[in-house]
Amino acid sequence: MRYFIFLFVFALSSIANAQDTNSSWWESYNKKNTETPVTPKNSRSFFATKFQVGLNIDMLTGDAGEGFDPGIGYNLGISEDFWNNGPVGFETGLYYTQYNMSFGTGDDHNFKVKMHYLEWQLMMNPRLFIDDCALELNLGLGIDLGFSAPVKYKSEDLDYDLFVGTKKKKAQLKDSSGSLLYGLTFRWSDGYLRMLCHDGLTNISNVDSSEKAYLWNFEFSIGYIF
Repeated sequence: MRYFIFLFVFALSSIANAQDTNSSWWESYNKKNTETPVTPKNSRSFFATKFQVGLNIDMLTGDAGEGFDPGIGYNLGISEDFWNNGPVGFETGLYYTQYNMSFGTGDDHNFKVKMHYLEWQLMMNPRLFIDDCALELNLGLGIDLGFSAPVKYKSEDLDYDLFVGTKKKKAQLKDSSGSLLYGLTFRWSDGYLRMLCHDGLTNISNVDSSEKAYLWNFEFSIGYIF
């Protein structure tokens, strides 16, 4: 009889211990699987805002641009990238761009002009993701609206603007231009490097209809993705 009582007590103890073990395991499992998942540091959202600054090589091409020498300008702006986390993004933005060039005739190319533009861009960006990095092809159109192009001669300010002209002298250039955009962007985490060509499509010469001039620049920019 004592043997059966001892066996009964041992069985109850084993069942209770098993229940405690199972309860602890279940509680641990539930705790582990109900924890709030950690959001990756560099997770990509559907929308992304980009801010960039850069340098550009500027020139005028075409017959009417032969007297102009290439120069170095700069750009800065902000854009919005739609479908930033997908294989194809659509980007639109507004940029300020300054074109710096010299011009003249013969050996006298001491005229300097700073052409100030606001540019609206619309681009399609097919891209390939590799971990936190991406290689992006940029294809699109740009519309440049010029608001001033003051001229200097040997650092002396002249009362002449290439977009405005004077009462006696016609403006030499039109103040708007359309361009084809194409280039490459390398993205990493929250930053990017961009090489983009602005290839003028519309004639901006305002002097002789038989001669044409096209605005052209090649930019090297660095940006941050918010």
